[in-house]
Amino acid sequence: MIPALGNVCQIMTKHMHMLVCCRNSWDEKILVNDYILEELKFWYFECESLSFKRIVPMNRMPQRVIFTDASQYAGAGFISNDNKIVHFMFDDQWKQFETYTNDSRFASVIRDLPSFVESARSSATIKKYKCYFKKFEKWCNTCSLECLPATITTVSLYLGGLIQQGSSVAILDSSFYAIKWFHDFHFKHNPCSDKFLGLIYEGGRRMLSKPIIKKEPITPDILNRIVLKFGDSSDLKKLRVVVLFLLGFSGFLRYSELANIKMSNIEFYDSYIKICIEKSKTDLYRRGNSVIIAATVSRPYISTMNKIVKVSENELQELVSVAVNSLKAGNIIAVPTDTIYGVAGLVQNSEAVDRLYSVKNRDYNKPVAISVADISDVYRWGQVTVPQALLAKLLPGPVTVVLNRTTDLNPELNPKTSLVGIRIPDHEFIREVARSCQEPLALTSANISSAQSTLRVEEFENLWPKLDKIFDDGMLGDTFHSRQGSTVVDLSKKGVYKIIRDGSSLKNTVQVLSSYGLTDNNTS
Repeated sequence: MIPALGNVCQIMTKHMHMLVCCRNSWDEKILVNDYILEELKFWYFECESLSFKRIVPMNRMPQRVIFTDASQYAGAGFISNDNKIVHFMFDDQWKQFETYTNDSRFASVIRDLPSFVESARSSATIKKYKCYFKKFEKWCNTCSLECLPATITTVSLYLGGLIQQGSSVAILDSSFYAIKWFHDFHFKHNPCSDKFLGLIYEGGRRMLSKPIIKKEPITPDILNRIVLKFGDSSDLKKLRVVVLFLLGFSGFLRYSELANIKMSNIEFYDSYIKICIEKSKTDLYRRGNSVIIAATVSRPYISTMNKIVKVSENELQELVSVAVNSLKAGNIIAVPTDTIYGVAGLVQNSEAVDRLYSVKNRDYNKPVAISVADISDVYRWGQVTVPQALLAKLLPGPVTVVLNRTTDLNPELNPKTSLVGIRIPDHEFIREVARSCQEPLALTSANISSAQSTLRVEEFENLWPKLDKIFDDGMLGDTFHSRQGSTVVDLSKKGVYKIIRDGSSLKNTVQVLSSYGLTDNNTS
């Protein structure tokens, strides 16, 4: 008998063929009826060989006969003697590891393999793949088709539909690679690797592609015009844009790279700056890249931006280190407080104190207060005359307490008075700076002497050239009351107090002092 192949087989097993085609999914179990059994018996008894290979050895009859229908992904079979139907996935990527799951040497490795595979793509890419595969899965469910594993036909129809709808190239790309990724993850064979499907995909990309309208490239002349127009602006936002243009042009940086640059990523040198790019589209293994930009005419603007440091809770310790290093080098810095912006230097450094007076054009006969981190520091630098509980109700806060100074304090600070004003601002940054310096900060308002106090760093722009660092914590207040600064109270004598400056916390200060029995000595 000559074996019957192709359409002849389909005709001569029409009942089995029809039943298989009517399944809702590839692995749905089917009930083999008498008609199918008759067809199978025909093939079993009448077909001696197929493709020149014997189906049944001539010397003996088998105990069981299995009739199978299989694709490149999965199979189903009927065991004639036992009337059983079996379904199997012979292509599951992870089946090969089942043998080793109970082996303690490999169990933990096998458990982590999926995460290793996912690490081959960024988390954003995986998220996008999941989103687009979910759309494919929904379409398959609507059409009663299997999405995983999907056949070449199914994927072809889906991509063809996207092309016919006029979807964008980005959607076509994302859909194709999402389907490809999920099949690569789960199966050894991938419908997206099929050449015919590849032609559909490539053809769709060509049909959906739109002509690219190239924008005018930025040139040095354009940069010069930007710098001339905005480079001298007092608006920090405009100045920041100028610097971003210059850095991006000089370092060949993408916007995403520029937007993620942090203060800690930039190192300044005499003849160049070095920028560490932590994440980049081309840095697949996230090893980080460094960009060197030589000094040019744009350097003054970069230098200015180097001075201005945005205060961030996420980088607080790093910023504190920057401030401490600057102060210990004898520099003057601008800092936010719980009231207004101030300028500060180290109290025990006489040159820094002189520089502080010079920055403000301040009369040397006017004393400067000191800022410390904790109430225990008040006892070291001042002779306390009130209960500690009273101090704890005023500090930290917008109050300066005036006490007799101790001998530990630099004698060149306020040499014409035995008193010293001590502050503990209710602001974490300046307190951490004082704590890390392990000595007080000489602190006064960030303005030219006798000018209005400042609530934004832009308001004391005229001091910038004289400052080493400017720590910007945004707008500190928005009312006239906000500009009053701290309330200054003299507590150098026991049992009495004297208000030297009303400040922003006068009412609360007087209430606290009165509650502890102190009397007002303002009239004396």
